[in-house]
Amino acid sequence: MNDILVLFPPQWRPTQPYLSLPYLTAFLRENGFKVKQIDVNAITYNLLLSAEMIKKAIDHVLERKRKFENKSYHTKNERQYLQTLRLAALQTENLLSSVDEAKEILRRNLEKFSSYDVFLRAYRDLERALRVVSAPFYPTKITLNSLSMKYSWASINDIMKAVKDEKENPFIQLFQTNLLHDIMDGRPTLIGISVVDFTQIIPAFTLANLIKKEAEYIKIVIGGSLFSHLAADSPQIKKLFDLIDFIIKFDGEVALRDLALTLEQSKRVDDVPNIIYKENNGRIKESKIQFVRDIDVLPFPVFDGFPMDFYFSPATILPILSSRGCYWGKCAYCIHKFSYGNLYRQRKITKVVEELSHQMSRYNTRYFSFNDEMISPKRADRLSKEIIKENLDIAWHMNARPEEGFTKDKLQTMFQAGCRIICWGLESYCQRVLNFMERGTKLETIKPVFEASTQAGIWNSTFLFFGFPTETREEAQKTIDFVLQNNDIIQSVGAGEFRLYRDSNVYYNPTKYEVSKIVMKKDQPLALWYEYKVKRGMHPKERLMILSTFIQRLKQQYEDFEFWHYIDREHMLIYLENKWHHNSQRQMRQMRARRRKLQSRIMNEEYQTIKPQIRNQLIWETPNNKPAIFIYDPCNGASWLVNAIEFTIIALCNGQNSINDIALKISKKYYLDKEKCSKDIQKFVKRLIENDLIHKMK
Repeated sequence: MNDILVLFPPQWRPTQPYLSLPYLTAFLRENGFKVKQIDVNAITYNLLLSAEMIKKAIDHVLERKRKFENKSYHTKNERQYLQTLRLAALQTENLLSSVDEAKEILRRNLEKFSSYDVFLRAYRDLERALRVVSAPFYPTKITLNSLSMKYSWASINDIMKAVKDEKENPFIQLFQTNLLHDIMDGRPTLIGISVVDFTQIIPAFTLANLIKKEAEYIKIVIGGSLFSHLAADSPQIKKLFDLIDFIIKFDGEVALRDLALTLEQSKRVDDVPNIIYKENNGRIKESKIQFVRDIDVLPFPVFDGFPMDFYFSPATILPILSSRGCYWGKCAYCIHKFSYGNLYRQRKITKVVEELSHQMSRYNTRYFSFNDEMISPKRADRLSKEIIKENLDIAWHMNARPEEGFTKDKLQTMFQAGCRIICWGLESYCQRVLNFMERGTKLETIKPVFEASTQAGIWNSTFLFFGFPTETREEAQKTIDFVLQNNDIIQSVGAGEFRLYRDSNVYYNPTKYEVSKIVMKKDQPLALWYEYKVKRGMHPKERLMILSTFIQRLKQQYEDFEFWHYIDREHMLIYLENKWHHNSQRQMRQMRARRRKLQSRIMNEEYQTIKPQIRNQLIWETPNNKPAIFIYDPCNGASWLVNAIEFTIIALCNGQNSINDIALKISKKYYLDKEKCSKDIQKFVKRLIENDLIHKMK
């Protein structure tokens, strides 16, 4: 049979493999196909953070910076580009050696990884390198968790432009130089590209375009949950078929197998399920939808061929699914149920545990991520008991909602079986709002569940959002108060704003949810969410203000905020299992205590006589005849754009000048009132302390 190649493009978090390719590969191999899988995302990050790529980027940044600074006039876009170049230039010091050490820590060195301050520095060094590597492709920006471009991933017109833009699309040259040869080496006749997030769309189609240019005969199929929402009658969709041949919606295993067989036999593809394709007459057609009803028939996913050494985790962490879909499936805001065809399909618990045992042995790991949308209390209990019965020594995390079935006994059993983190979908702590969003959660249940989980030793990570239609500020405040008053049983928090997703219940029933208008842009057929207006509830600025205020309150309330805010869930799992988080939390508490001590001196002593001293590692750049002044702290990778007065204050914070001295000098230089200037400097110095820029005060 002909060779099949399956690819997972950037951008996705490079901490562990994703499940889509391993499932496809296992199923196709079981059906007699020769399949090769490539995690292009992991390889891409390895290339971006290579010495060769960083050296090239540094040379480009410094050369372009010199060129732009010699110009007498800059357009608005050039000024913004110059700012990006300057920020990147500030971050090049000792970059190569720092990145090499950071990769060693995050990939292999468990001992150093266990120290949170070392981990955080390594993480920030990689982010620093990615800023430098991204700068030549301004305004494109790549981080460990995101990709932003000028082009909209939701617009097919923008996609068609982006795949040809060598100036702003870094993936064109990177794929051409480093990956295209390996892709073409096996001479595949069918290539599948799996896309699970919108940040992958432009890189995926960039890859498809390059492959088509190299070998037009290769059939390319693209699939993933995003494309399950795509309608075949969308006016612009025909353009995508200049880059690809097929789109797969919903379950991909049977569709890709049947497509491969049909193409091999040179038959028409009409009977292949779950595909969108272009007929010879140019008409776009969609085939019948079919699901794998019994997912126990699927073989265990295989991770063979994946570059395990490239993932940024010092221990291998593998994903696993015990079900597809959601057992509740009623939440008005959610689109995951649609992505699974509104079906909930469970695997036998014995099969799940058999897979855990198999993967433990095959890939020498004991860390697992359950990627189920949610696992019910009953199922979690049965799973845990089977793990204990089979004597598997593993650590894992899962998603759930706080419901009555999560009793003290069940949660203790789960901990005994290796459950270390539960990511709870809290969403709101207002019963009216929960009822309106059809969440199926009762307020009187939530706190007892969190208490029992904490007592069992499980880390409670919660997620919530503000702005569901009709939610008022007062109702949002109930959620805020609940979280802040229960930080002893809620260990970490993720928060966001409500999005009106395509194919959600709110989307299909706007009147029911008091949505007065959904703004759909005709030029963005791939959009997954839309702007909207509500008849009742908070307006966008109000939602954003509440969210921003809440994040600031979290920083104040949680002494270990900086620990869990920056660390990925997979990394947290390793920390918790090895009990390293206690040391990390202690480090955070000591740091916060030091800040408070310094700030209390500002408030309680005769602060005018205090002599603040900036950490001597701080560096800055003051471009000639330019209003922009950049402050960069290589200790934590942070950078700031400050004004002339703030820059002067920082320069005077040398341990020799008191705040009174600084105020006097600033007031004279800038013709300001000395008393007001002194108070403003006091506030500014407190901000410097909060950002760890003040080393000490004499």
